[in-house]
Amino acid sequence: MFDHEALDDLDRVAASDALAEVRRRVLAVEAEQLYLAAHWADLHAPEFVSDCLDLLPGSPAPGAEGTKQLGGDGCPEMSEFAGVELAALLGRTTGSGEELLVDAVTLRHRHPGLWRGIREGRVRVWLAIRAGRLCTSAQLTQEQAHWVDDRTTPYVETLPPGRYLALVRATIIAADPAAAEERARAAELARFVRAGQTDEHGLRTLVARARAGDVTVLVAVIDRIAAILSDRGDTDPVEVRRATALRVLANPAEALHLLTSAALDHLDPAAETGDATEPADETVSETGSVDLVAERRAAAAGERSDGRFVGHPEEWIGWMRDSSGDFLPHACTRRDLQDTDLRAPRGCGTSRWPDDLPLELDLHPAPGLAPSRPPDPPDPAAAAERQDPPVPPGRDGESDPASGLGGVDLLRAVVVNAERAASRLTPTCVLHVHASTESVTTGAGVVRVEEIGPMVGEQARSWLTGEHGGTSPGVGRMRIRVQPVLDPDRVAPVDRYEVPATMRQAVEELQPYSPFPYATTASRRCDQDHVVPYRPQGPAGQTRVESLQPLGRRHHRVKTFGSWQVVGAERGAYWWRTPTGHWFHVGPAGTRPIGRDRDFDSALGVA
Repeated sequence: MFDHEALDDLDRVAASDALAEVRRRVLAVEAEQLYLAAHWADLHAPEFVSDCLDLLPGSPAPGAEGTKQLGGDGCPEMSEFAGVELAALLGRTTGSGEELLVDAVTLRHRHPGLWRGIREGRVRVWLAIRAGRLCTSAQLTQEQAHWVDDRTTPYVETLPPGRYLALVRATIIAADPAAAEERARAAELARFVRAGQTDEHGLRTLVARARAGDVTVLVAVIDRIAAILSDRGDTDPVEVRRATALRVLANPAEALHLLTSAALDHLDPAAETGDATEPADETVSETGSVDLVAERRAAAAGERSDGRFVGHPEEWIGWMRDSSGDFLPHACTRRDLQDTDLRAPRGCGTSRWPDDLPLELDLHPAPGLAPSRPPDPPDPAAAAERQDPPVPPGRDGESDPASGLGGVDLLRAVVVNAERAASRLTPTCVLHVHASTESVTTGAGVVRVEEIGPMVGEQARSWLTGEHGGTSPGVGRMRIRVQPVLDPDRVAPVDRYEVPATMRQAVEELQPYSPFPYATTASRRCDQDHVVPYRPQGPAGQTRVESLQPLGRRHHRVKTFGSWQVVGAERGAYWWRTPTGHWFHVGPAGTRPIGRDRDFDSALGVA
C-alpha cells in the first residue's frame, strides 16, 4: 500500500522525481519476481520429482507427475506441475505461471546479457521476455542465442522497443540464414482458420490463411452474395453485407438458392418484366448488362454475340451474370446435388432430372479465371454421332429435346429445390443461453451465451432468429428447439464411478467453469472429478451432483498426484490448499487468496 493522500501535496518537480522513483521500484520488483521464478524452477528440478515419487508405494500410476524441459536448447528440466502452484501464488492462470517459469530459465540460460541487465535494473522484464521468445520460436541453439544476445543487448536501453525487437529479428536471421529461409518457407505453407474471442458487443473475428487462389475465389463469392443482398433490399454497408454473406455460406443449400435465384432473375425475362413477353432485341440493357435475348439468338448461329463459341446444347443452360454483366464461376452438376430432392416442375416432360444431365450454368470462367485458349467449337460430326440437337433452345419455355427441359425451367427447379434443402441443411449447434426472466420477456437485460460471453438480450434474440441486426430479409434464419431445463435437485445419485450424462449436465449448469484457483476452463470441456475420492467398497450414492466438480485434465492430475488438497465448502465452492500450505477459496464469485493459516488447517482437518 502507499500513501495516496500525500500525492496531492507534490508539485510538478516532486511528481517527476516520484515517477522516476516508481519506475525504478517497478523494475526492481519485476526483476525480483523473475529471479524468484528461476529459483522456483531450481526447487522443482528432477531430483524433487524423484523424491516425491519415492514416497508413493509401488510404481508410478498413469498420469503421475513427471519432468520436462521448459524453454529452448540449454534450459534445464523441472517438475511438470511446478508452474501450477507458482501461478496460484501470483494470482495467474496456470498457463501464465508456466510461461513465467519458461521465460525465467530461458533468459538465465540463453541470454546472460539481458539477465544481468534485469538484475541491475536497466532492462524492462517484458522486453527481455519478448526477445527471448523470438529466439526460442526460431529454434536457435544455446550458442546462437548467446550470439544474438551479445549483439543486441547493448541497444536494449537506447532504442525504442519496436526498433530493438526489429534488431533482434534481423540478428536472428543473421545467426542462421539457411534456417531463416526454411522458416519462411514453412510459414508460407501454414494454413488455418481460427476464431478469436468474442468482444463486449457480441462480435467475433475469423482469421483464415490459405492459398491466394482459394482466398480470391472465396472473396469473389462473398462479394457476389453481398451484391445480391443489396439487390434484395439489404441497406447495410457493404462490409456488413460481406459478413452476412459468410453466414449464408455456412449453409451450402441456402447459398445455392440465393445465387441461382439471382441468376434466374437475369435469365428469365418474365422475372424482370413481370410477364412472359420477350423484351426488346437490344444488346445492352439500361443497366449496362448484356441482353440475354441477343445472346440466345447469337447462340442459334453457334457463337456468342461477343464472338466466342457456345458449348454443346446439353452443356448450354444459360450464363450466370452479376449486375455488371460479368460472368460468374461455374456452378454445379447433378451429382453434386445427389442428396437434394431435384424433382422437375410440371409440364417439363419428365418427373426427375437424368443423372447425367449437367447443371453447368456458365461455360466461360469469370475474368481472371479464363483458360489460356478459347474453347474448341462444337464438332458437328460428334453431335451427329450422339444424335444431339445442333443448337440450344432459343426461346423461354422451349424444352431441350435431350432433357425435356428449358434452361430457365432448370434454373427454376434448382431454386425451388435448393430452397427446400436449405431448411434441412441448416447447421445444427447446441447453445447454452443463461438469461433472467426480464431478459427473456423484455429483451432489455443481459444474457450469457456459453463459449461466447455476455450480450444484450435483444441482440441475442435477433442473433438466434437469424436477423443479426442487419436488413437482409430471410437470410440466415434458424430453426430453434428449446430443450427443457434440467433441475439438479432431481438428479438421483448412482452407485458407480461413471458419471451419467444428466448428472454431468447438472454439474456443468451449476459450475460454468473449473473451480480450481484462477482457472479459465469451461466446465463442458472438463473432467468430472469426485471431490472425495471414490471408493469401490464405499457407501452408496458416492457419485452425486454435490460430490462432483469439473476440473480440466491438467488440474485433475494435479489434484490426484500433485499433493494439492481440496475441501468442499458449499455447493459450487471449495477450499484449496497448495503443497506448501497456502489456502484459496474458489466459488461462483471467483478466487480469493487466504494465505498460510495453521488455525485454518486445524479447523478443516488438514495436516
